Amino acid sequence: LENPKLSELLRQHGIIFIGPSEKTMLILGDKITSTIIAQNVDLPTLLWSGSNLKVEWNEKDLENINIPIDIYEKACVIDAKEGIEFASRIGFPVMIKASKGSGKKGIQTATNHHNFQHYFRQIQKDIPNSPILVMKCVDNCQRLEIQIIADENGHIIPLFNHNYSIQQRHEKSIEETSRILPPPKILEQMKNGAVRLVKLIGYVGVGTIEYLYNSNNETFFFLEINLRLQMEHSFIEMNTNINLPACQIQIAMGIDLHRIKDIRLLYGKDPFGQTSIDFETSHIKSQSSDERTPVHTSNEYSDKNYPTSSSTIQKSKLYNQSSDSRKFDDTEYEHIILHDETPEIIQNNQQASSETAQKFHLNFYQVLIHDNFPENEKKSIRDRFNESKQFLANFLSSNQRCIQAWSNIMNGAYERITINSTLLEQTENFFRPSTMSTRTLEKLISNNVVIAIVHPTAKSDPSVLDPNRTKEYATTTQFENKTAICINPMVFDLDTTSYGSPISAEASKFFLAILLIHEITHAVRYCSPTKKETPELSFFRTYADPDKYDAGNALEHELFDGELHINRDSASTHVKLFIIGSNNRHIKLSPSDINDCLTSYSFISLLSLVQRSALKRKRNDGNKKLHMNYFEPFNNEKNEDNQKLIPLLNYHTTAVCETEDTSDPDDEYQPLLDYHPEINTSLNQSDIDPLL
Repeated sequence: LENPKLSELLRQHGIIFIGPSEKTMLILGDKITSTIIAQNVDLPTLLWSGSNLKVEWNEKDLENINIPIDIYEKACVIDAKEGIEFASRIGFPVMIKASKGSGKKGIQTATNHHNFQHYFRQIQKDIPNSPILVMKCVDNCQRLEIQIIADENGHIIPLFNHNYSIQQRHEKSIEETSRILPPPKILEQMKNGAVRLVKLIGYVGVGTIEYLYNSNNETFFFLEINLRLQMEHSFIEMNTNINLPACQIQIAMGIDLHRIKDIRLLYGKDPFGQTSIDFETSHIKSQSSDERTPVHTSNEYSDKNYPTSSSTIQKSKLYNQSSDSRKFDDTEYEHIILHDETPEIIQNNQQASSETAQKFHLNFYQVLIHDNFPENEKKSIRDRFNESKQFLANFLSSNQRCIQAWSNIMNGAYERITINSTLLEQTENFFRPSTMSTRTLEKLISNNVVIAIVHPTAKSDPSVLDPNRTKEYATTTQFENKTAICINPMVFDLDTTSYGSPISAEASKFFLAILLIHEITHAVRYCSPTKKETPELSFFRTYADPDKYDAGNALEHELFDGELHINRDSASTHVKLFIIGSNNRHIKLSPSDINDCLTSYSFISLLSLVQRSALKRKRNDGNKKLHMNYFEPFNNEKNEDNQKLIPLLNYHTTAVCETEDTSDPDDEYQPLLDYHPEINTSLNQSDIDPLL
């Protein structure tokens, strides 16, 4: 979210902030306030908890627009009971929104009285202390944005609209300059309404006004205003030939719109002239790519942890057989932009792209479930495993880090990493682009790796499985000419098997995917020339125990800067999974954290959570107990953060596995189990293997 304090502090120190003032951020950055102001300039809004609220301002008030507290409070929903009463009046479904929310955080759709209470509480946890509003949820509407540019002298230009109706988890997936436009009269009303809104506030800079548009009855509704340059501004630039970032800087310098070269060209004026432009009556010069030109952009690839690409641009002709795509880096987000004249060509290109997409196909030689499991549990275990495997395949299709590491291990990375290698050299050797093709890696895994689900009551042979039944999440070992990943059933939920743990199905699915990443990292070394074990070097040192070394944990560090564990005491607390971070920090995961990862096929939310934890730890007094849950208020009298949470099992490390329980009861968080040490277990296999 925009922080008004930054703008205020810069102004106080004589530094110009390239963006809106703190007053503008405070007013328009709040969904309740901005919607009341929209109603004041006669913009239509959906039915909501503040419908029909307006403020009577006199001329003096217009110099310092504000919403009286009594008007503001009328629009707020105090508790779930009041919200249900309002939702019943306007009819379900409704949107529950945190007034200070942004993106996927702080917004939920309630379809009935029962889930309304649940989602209302979730909003309160997601955005603590934020006022909450309730708004009618509508179907069959397009989400449209009007780009606006405003200078310090009150000149405002509404630019072409764009459509971002295709979303995932309330975040944009595809944007386009829509070919299905509102009629000119409706579009003009949208633009004029946007101008009235920003003019009333005295907005300066660039921004976008968001609307919902129903093409069936040609109605539109104000949604919100974005007080910043959108990351997908590039395709507005493609339609207008306006360099929006340059415009934003020139406006901050106090330059009027009519003196900016790109603006003058847009209105067909001499680019270096000084004549004024009447923006209310002047018409924009027709462009070769007008507002009917489709321009699609995909959203950021969150799985890649927002990498900065090489900033190169690749262009080709979409109207011939090759792909017309421009791929570039923009504000640390990676986008795909498609630009051409007909939606049919766009559709054909999308179909061709999907057919050639590098989807990772994750398969194993066999998935074996011990016969001691009842038939119904066998089916449930297989279904849960397949769900987890599919999630992991989707993740691997968009994130190359695991694939790079596995390929490099097979190609002898452990041999190249020596005691003389610097930490940077160790990292580069582990994650450098590999010469091995993705298809070759897929084939090696599917032809060589066996998955086996261990049963606790089976015979002790092979002896390597003994610790796996008691202390470890999984064991990876060479068996005959294959590699076996032997998984403890305790990583499953109780609904899947009676030998599972009291965790949710989502937690089990997610943890199992991470466990597979971890164990495949060990399995692929058996395909390397020397089958060398994990080097005992700093890059591979585990967070849970600095005396142990583990390539699987090193890969987890890269993905989300921590090591994921099941909480041993998950039966008596809502904390099912937690992360051990660097310096032995412990960060617990909420159900929404897990669901975010599962629905986005991404670990970026975990990385953000761990990084915020590190910052918060630095800010806390060393004598105070850390409050690690960012979505619930701190309660000194009864706080689950004060519980002793222990890992269920251990991870797979390069230390010899011991039989006694070595967990420290004084640890703030403790895993349920351990990861198995990476030792050569091929000699421990029996002639008759009861597991397989």
